This record gives sequence, C-alpha cells and structure tokens, in this order.
Amino acid sequence: MRGLNLKCEMKPRRHARSLTHVIAGFATGGTEMMTLRLVRHWSGAVPQRVIALGSDRGALREVFEASLPNRISSLGLRDVGGQKAFRAVSAAFRSDRTDALLMNLFGRHHLAVALAARAASVHSFFSWAGNPPPKGLAARVPWAAVVAGSSAIGCPVAACSETVMSGLRELRVKLPPGSCVIENGVDVDDIASRASLARRS
Repeated sequence: MRGLNLKCEMKPRRHARSLTHVIAGFATGGTEMMTLRLVRHWSGAVPQRVIALGSDRGALREVFEASLPNRISSLGLRDVGGQKAFRAVSAAFRSDRTDALLMNLFGRHHLAVALAARAASVHSFFSWAGNPPPKGLAARVPWAAVVAGSSAIGCPVAACSETVMSGLRELRVKLPPGSCVIENGVDVDDIASRASLARRS
C-alpha cells in the first residue's frame, strides 16, 4: 500500500510479538477505514489485534472481524481518564503481550492509552494525528497541552500530512522525538480491482 513509509519507518518489526491497533470505535470514519487498510496490508507480516475503546457496535465491526477473525475486541469505555479505564486498557495490552501499538487517536485519549501502554511494558507506540490544530487561540491551548504531554511520556506523533505537521509545529511546543509525517496510504491494488470490475459490468 503506497504512502505508508514516506518520511519515517513505522512498519511492524518482523520479530514483534504483536501489533495492536487502538481506535475509538467501529464507525465508518476515515480513521477506522485507514486502520482497516493497515490491518489488511500487514496481514501475515505480524500478529495483529484491534481494540476499540468504546462500544462493540458499528457498521465496520463485522468487516474488521472478517479481516482479522477473533482478534477484534472492544472495552466499552465511556471515558479513558479514570483508574478503572487505565487498568482495563493496561490489562488488554498485557493479555496479548502487545509489543507495538498504533493509536489511531489524537488528544487526551491517546495520552491515557499511551500511559497504560507504558505501564504494560509495550515496547513502542505511536499516535496518529489526522487533522491540523484549529485556528483560534483558545482552541489551540488544549492541542499544545496534548503535544507537551506526548513529549513528556515519550509518545511520538505521526502526522498524516505536511500540513498537519506544520500546524503542530506552529503550536510552539516541542514535538516528541521520533515524530514524523506518514502520509495516508492508498491501496492501489484495490482501486485497480474495483475499476476492472466496473469496466466489466
């Protein structure tokens, strides 16, 4: 899948015990679709798992299950900031001996998940930023706090574009070491297959 490793390397290591993807839920959003593409792209390269922080329901739940049978779960959390949620997330990582973690989240939720990952001795983790910071000064303050928190706990941020990365830099807060741009991947084989089917129909 093109576009995954243009600016920095984030392929799962061959000797990784497990790669866990964390998403908010199973809705048909862009983040969930990107996670689904990554799951399919890395199929066979490393054992994978998908954890949804929220409800088990959603239009993509069965699609994820079909792509990764018996490796999809949800924690049913309404908030990830409390001790109960912290213990649940840490336990989920420990139960599968998660070695690498990709959080398709950005904000206070990814900070809480990263802290739980550190407590569970997860070897490496990234958070994916899919949108630039807002323009208003008051709205940018929480974003700056999130970036500062990411630096404090050593959680690199992968921006989906140069525009998003530039916006994060403009917050004037030091980005975590290892932060980089990884442009959203495009499954060209799937596009070609769909186009071929359309031409034949």
